[in-house]
Amino acid sequence: MRKCRDLKMPRPLAKALPVLIAGLIIASFGFSRSHQPVYAGKPLSDWLDAGYEPATMALQEIGPQAVPWIFARLRRDHPGWEIVYAKARRTLPDALVHVLPPAKVTEFDEFRAANLLVSMGPPVLPALREGLQDPNPAVGTACEMALREMELKIAGVPPRLP
Repeated sequence: MRKCRDLKMPRPLAKALPVLIAGLIIASFGFSRSHQPVYAGKPLSDWLDAGYEPATMALQEIGPQAVPWIFARLRRDHPGWEIVYAKARRTLPDALVHVLPPAKVTEFDEFRAANLLVSMGPPVLPALREGLQDPNPAVGTACEMALREMELKIAGVPPRLP
């Protein structure tokens, strides 16, 4: 059996390998920085975490280019398997439910996303129609709710009272 130190690497590869590794590390730092839309010096993700009014103000300024970031946030906070897990967990006996970890709860859900999308107005309608086909159920639900509300606004139907 050969030992690891007995293995010889071709000289050009041995010289190029550290440079390649260093390049990959540097590139990963450069590409990991997202190129989110920015408003007032803050990235969109900060505005999505802020209250409803600051977020809507930022989204009005950023415009439809914010929609893919809203969808990405929903996908990250609500992966499809997690929704299935939460539904399945509700059907299990109490003895088993107490053993399993609870489903993750986040403040950025379909309802918040739908309200923010509605606040952006008609320019986001094409993106909402496209979002209906998204494989993530949270994105599809947010788009469906936003489209329904926007269609009512366009038709002149007064808002429902709580």
